[in-house]
Amino acid sequence: MLIHEQVRAAMEVTDISAYKISMETGLSQGLLSRFLRGQSPLSLRALTLVLDVLGYELTIRKKEN
Repeated sequence: MLIHEQVRAAMEVTDISAYKISMETGLSQGLLSRFLRGQSPLSLRALTLVLDVLGYELTIRKKEN
């Protein structure tokens, strides 16, 4: 699952709208909309802000072979 799909799924689980994320992070609704449709990436900083609003965190781990 791609990151924008995971964020959309988290939004559904938490029942938090793109509008609320926009208001709490200062990111534009247009940017969030493009990201959620998979048309535009978010910076790591912006993604971290979005995940914080949703109550999630980004974890980096070594790939398993």
